[in-house]
Amino acid sequence: MYLKGEATPAIGRGLTEWSLPVDQLGAGAKYYRYDPKEAKRLLAEAGYPKGFKSQLTVTSGLGRDLVDSAQLVQRFLKDVGIAVELKLQEYGAYTATTVQGKYEGMVYGPSTGARDPDGPSYRMYVPDQPLNRGYVNDPTLTALLKEQRRTKDLEARKKLIFDIQRYAAEQQYYVYTNVNMITASWQPYVKNYATNPSFDNGGRAAALWRDR
Repeated sequence: MYLKGEATPAIGRGLTEWSLPVDQLGAGAKYYRYDPKEAKRLLAEAGYPKGFKSQLTVTSGLGRDLVDSAQLVQRFLKDVGIAVELKLQEYGAYTATTVQGKYEGMVYGPSTGARDPDGPSYRMYVPDQPLNRGYVNDPTLTALLKEQRRTKDLEARKKLIFDIQRYAAEQQYYVYTNVNMITASWQPYVKNYATNPSFDNGGRAAALWRDR
């Protein structure tokens, strides 16, 4: 199995037919560059010339890798003057509060996989959706997301999905870091197996069997 990370827009790069590479995001592509000087300028423009303090919530229930990633984000935020205290939550408490949109400050967490671009976009940006944890309410974005649901022509829908990604990149309602991309292969005599693009491969391994 081969695993790599790649910077991602609102539609994960694993959905290769629908997801735009960062260099095709138009004006929003600049926000994916590591540029502390520009970040400090934007903070000052927003009224925080000396930065600010906050907290960054992450769950420890999805493995050490997620916590390590949150600590890396914490360091990058410090580079531009944002001092965040890491708040680790047990998974049950995390799902009962933070996942429901009940949190203070910032949250660093994963988005689940998807087989269609509607899932990771509509549910995170449309106001009445329970997974809109950023409380986004943007009429332009909502209209685009509803229009792509009504569009039957494949190419016309793809254009709308691309427009959504470019618009979302400019607004930065959510700051996306990277997406994990998995490439795997196995022998034909290994049956009942496929890589599990989530947090646990144990169940897959327990179910497989060998035809020889």
